[in-house]
Amino acid sequence: MRYRFVLPLLGVVLLAWAAVWWIADLNAVRGQRVLQQWESGQASFSRDAWDRARDRLLRASRLNRVNAQYRADLGRLFEFHARQFAAESVRARELRHEELRHLRSAAELRPAWAPVWAEIATTKALMQPYDLDQEFFHALERAMDFGVWEAQVQYKVIWAGMVSWNQLHSTLQDRLKAIVLRVLEHNWPDSLYAIEVAVQTGWESQLRPLLSEPWQVGTLELLLKKRGKRRI
Repeated sequence: MRYRFVLPLLGVVLLAWAAVWWIADLNAVRGQRVLQQWESGQASFSRDAWDRARDRLLRASRLNRVNAQYRADLGRLFEFHARQFAAESVRARELRHEELRHLRSAAELRPAWAPVWAEIATTKALMQPYDLDQEFFHALERAMDFGVWEAQVQYKVIWAGMVSWNQLHSTLQDRLKAIVLRVLEHNWPDSLYAIEVAVQTGWESQLRPLLSEPWQVGTLELLLKKRGKRRI
């Protein structure tokens, strides 16, 4: 008899928990919608809208502390704000420090989540491309481990890997070449992306032996000519 109230009480607790998480989702969706509109070009960035989106996502992450998506979305939000400033500016670095804090939390909650590791790697490369630390190499390796078939992860891995090429150890260099080769064999847009990034980052000497199609070689030469003219 003394346990007859346990099940009803447990039901009330579960209902309350579900209600809290529903409120968290409601806040998160409103913040995510603003971010999606900016990323898709449907709306222009505004500080007021950014503040509201940040507050909603922060509220969601406080109400549901085990949801990695909320933390990752906060990271994306801070990254989008950072893009409004020059990459080397103090304000951009401050915002990216905040971005990394949220991305690290997301990675702790979901250790096998490749997009978050890829985002950490690209952000670190943007902040300190000539003095990368162990966190960068760990994030790049985790992105390679868990996101081998995800196109957006591969794009970020290719950019971060080419930018940091001279600082990568031989194993990571070999893995990056394998990813680039797979991308080159996939389709035209992916191949073009890899070639463009190689030209932007000075990786063309590594890229040449991987090219197998005449159009790829021609595209590389054309982009190199354009780069040379811009330098002149």
